[in-house]
Amino acid sequence: MKKFLLLLLVALLLLVSCKKDSAALTFDAAKDVLDNDPFFASFTRADEDFIATNFGDSAPPKNGAVYFSDAGEIGIFSLDSAEEAHQMRETITDYLATERAATVSLSELYPASELSARLDRFDNALVVEEGDFVYYILLDADARSEAARRLDRKRA
Repeated sequence: MKKFLLLLLVALLLLVSCKKDSAALTFDAAKDVLDNDPFFASFTRADEDFIATNFGDSAPPKNGAVYFSDAGEIGIFSLDSAEEAHQMRETITDYLATERAATVSLSELYPASELSARLDRFDNALVVEEGDFVYYILLDADARSEAARRLDRKRA
């Protein structure tokens, strides 16, 4: 009987200590946060042409949205498969590199603290791929952390 109780106790401890895998973030959940959370009130959603122009080289997203503010930008994309999401991640990385290069060129002509801050955003951009969902956050460090935290709270 003691062995059975000991085994039961060990099993219960193992069950309690098992870490539950976090659910994936979805496009709809992320869009809900970006559209309704007061933290993102200053962000404006770009039109569909922006996505087609800047992210059209990879597999077209099932759903996509890019939000802009004076502080930076956030893009969210839902694709048909994890393989397409990986392609989109590469496209986002290329997009960010191109935009960074343009900012470097501009900062060489017009040195300004605003351009330096923008370069810091590019250097520390967050690009995340989760299954068939990809997002990027291009903000200053504190705002980037807060945006990621708020999106993370909306996991399915």
